[in-house]
Amino acid sequence: AMVNLANCYGEIRNFTEAKKLYREAIEISVQAENKAIEAMAYEGMSDIALKESEFERLKEYAEKSLALHTAMENSFGMMAARQALAMYYLCKKDFTSALSYANQSLVIAEKDSLLEGKAEVLNTLAAISYATGDFSNAIRYSDESKKITEKIFTESVAQKDAGLRVLYETEKKDSQLKLQQVAIRQKNILNYILIGSAGALLIISLLSYRNYRQK
Repeated sequence: AMVNLANCYGEIRNFTEAKKLYREAIEISVQAENKAIEAMAYEGMSDIALKESEFERLKEYAEKSLALHTAMENSFGMMAARQALAMYYLCKKDFTSALSYANQSLVIAEKDSLLEGKAEVLNTLAAISYATGDFSNAIRYSDESKKITEKIFTESVAQKDAGLRVLYETEKKDSQLKLQQVAIRQKNILNYILIGSAGALLIISLLSYRNYRQK
C-alpha cells in the first residue's frame, strides 16, 4: 500500500512524501524479507532521483533494484533497472556504458515481449544517439518507439471497445429477459383474471339456476 501511495505522490511530483513512503516500505519489506516490494520501492526511488537530477542516488537505487530483481529473475524489473542505469550514464556523458545498459534492456524487452518497456528503452537509445551525433539511428529509434506506443494505444482502445460491446450485449440480453419476464407476468395476471371471471360467472349462473328452481 505504501509503494502504491508513493507512486501516486510521485506522479503529482510530491517527491518529499513519496520518498518518505518508499523508505518506510523498504524498512518493512526488509524486515518481512519481501524482495519484490523492496525492489519496487528502489525502482520508484530511482525514478524520483532521475527527476530531481540526483544522479549518484539514481545509480545507487537502480543497482539495488537490479540486484534484487536479478535474484528473483524478474525480467521486467531487470529491464527497468538497466534502463535507469542507462539514463544515469547518459546524464554523466558516459555514452559507452549508457549504450551497453540500454542494449541489455532492449534484449530483455524483446525476448519477453515487454512492449511498453521496449518503447521506453528505444526512447533512451534515441537520446543517446542524439547526444553522440548519430542522428540517423536517433530518428530510427524514435520512430520505432512511436510505432510501439501507437500499437499499444490501438490495442488498448480495441480492448475497451470489445469490453463495451460485451457490456452492451449483456445489458441488451438482460433487458430482453426483463421484458420477457414482464410479458410472462402480464400473461399470468391476465390468465388469473380470466379464470377468476370464469369462476365468478359460473357461481353466478349456479346461484341464478338455484334461485330459478326455488321460485
